[in-house]
Amino acid sequence: IFPERINNIYFTYLFLLRALNVAKESLLNYDYGTGVGGEEEQEVRSLLDKLYTNHLVCSSPFDESSMFIGEDKGALKHTLRTKFRNISSIMDCVSCETCKVHAKLQILGIGTALRLLLDDEYDNNDNSPTTHDLQRNEVVAVVNSLLKFAESIQIYQKMIE
Repeated sequence: IFPERINNIYFTYLFLLRALNVAKESLLNYDYGTGVGGEEEQEVRSLLDKLYTNHLVCSSPFDESSMFIGEDKGALKHTLRTKFRNISSIMDCVSCETCKVHAKLQILGIGTALRLLLDDEYDNNDNSPTTHDLQRNEVVAVVNSLLKFAESIQIYQKMIE
């Protein structure tokens, strides 16, 4: 069963977990005004509280500062950003609108996680991004991407049992 693909799924899942951990204060203080009223907003807050009480999110799966070490750090980040933009533009050619939306949402989620973990403007040990650094669609995308990768891991676990 393609072990390198399974490793990529696990790595991306850990990457997304770490991004949510870094953005914890920002996400807990975010204005999730749904426009509908207090009940839905309370439900969103309750779900986020449950997410952050999960020990996987609270732990630190890896140290992202070791990912891009050396003189070529800026070039590597630039290359990565360029590739993500290219993937997103390629998805514009997908004819199935549902497939396109889901794929773009996943790419936005992973891209947001990359921004949270790799941008130099954030000191991931002390300061998380402020709430106005994250747009609503980015918050939705990173949480949704984590869900999709968690579901993929569950499916894989069932397959190997």
